[in-house]
Amino acid sequence: MTDWLMQANPKMYDLHAAVAASRAHNWRTPKYRKAVSVGDRAWLQVVGTNEPGLYYIASVTSVPYETPVPAKPRCSARPSCVRG
Repeated sequence: MTDWLMQANPKMYDLHAAVAASRAHNWRTPKYRKAVSVGDRAWLQVVGTNEPGLYYIASVTSVPYETPVPAKPRCSARPSCVRG
């Protein structure tokens, strides 16, 4: 069994609300995808300046998999490209 540290930046993800809503979550780990195994332990950490720390311990329950990345819209913020 391997231990993994998964970080959540509260500016981008409310870990406490997510855990309260559901105990099953997906985490991105593209760099270590091949090393993560079922049964590994994940320590869930909140980072930042407001109450950072390790808050939850989780278990990996499925083999890692790659999810498709949604295509970025071709339209930028240029005025000629704004749809209305």
